[in-house]
Amino acid sequence: NEWLVREIPYSRAEHAFSAATPEQTERDLLRLGADEPVFVIERRTWLGAAPVTYVRLSHPGARYRMVSRLGDAAA
Repeated sequence: NEWLVREIPYSRAEHAFSAATPEQTERDLLRLGADEPVFVIERRTWLGAAPVTYVRLSHPGARYRMVSRLGDAAA
């Protein structure tokens, strides 16, 4: 993410979050059991109307935590 911001110009970005049933390759790489889901983050960026990047990140669903904070922590 830091590299993207520093090296590739873009005018807008989108992050999409979902849960999914992993393919066998993902299951093997992430050492998941047969019924364990993955937490998926898909990021797309554009410069004007032109697509710049697309990435799909899969994380073990039970071993991933996402936190979002809004506002000033000192307030």
